[in-house]
Amino acid sequence: MPNLLTPTYLSKGLEQYNPLPNGCVLFIPFWHPYLSGNTFLSADRYRHVCTNTSTTHKPYQGRTFAANQLIELTSSVLNFTSGDFSIVQGVKITDLTAVNQLLCRGLAGTDGYYWEVRADGTIRVATNQAGAGQATDSSAGDVLINNSYTLGFSRSGAAITIVKNGSDITATPGTHTDPLTCSRTTKIGIYDDKAANDFIGTMAFVAVFSKAKTVAEHLYIHNTMKWVYS
Repeated sequence: MPNLLTPTYLSKGLEQYNPLPNGCVLFIPFWHPYLSGNTFLSADRYRHVCTNTSTTHKPYQGRTFAANQLIELTSSVLNFTSGDFSIVQGVKITDLTAVNQLLCRGLAGTDGYYWEVRADGTIRVATNQAGAGQATDSSAGDVLINNSYTLGFSRSGAAITIVKNGSDITATPGTHTDPLTCSRTTKIGIYDDKAANDFIGTMAFVAVFSKAKTVAEHLYIHNTMKWVYS
């Protein structure tokens, strides 16, 4: 695996050296010095244009988020409906007095999907349709403040598996209907309205896959990326 931090690779397009290529449709290594601007390209073959609103870049650590801060991008490839998909993010939350949104491309009871850490430390993944929605939860206390985690989930058909640091922590599974198609932008660190459910803390990376990653694959991603915050 190439070292993305060496000068040889820093001088080239990051998408050529994505360490998580299998089915990856979005990869944002927030820690990388090339992603320090307010507009930058993701490190995957789609090269999504990402727009920063007030988050702070910390080289080799990630981006810190506070109230009303987010990363936003437009991409139809993230409009998952009937297909399987997975999301993995490296995070450290510093305030859990309210819901912390991890990634949102949808609206409750309307369309799309989102996932979040709730105030009691439960991880929730939600899929939505007009007037309906389904959720799968982990257990309360699975996420604590000031701790770094690799959090992820995989959607396979009607089932969603929630994973922390490479271990399955699904506690209350839902039976998921296909998310209703939508053209919303993808928001990282805030809800669709850009006002609710602020992510408070540091995010090291975001990776999205157009396949259902196995728990073993989640563990591989954790072991590959944990150097950033270990």
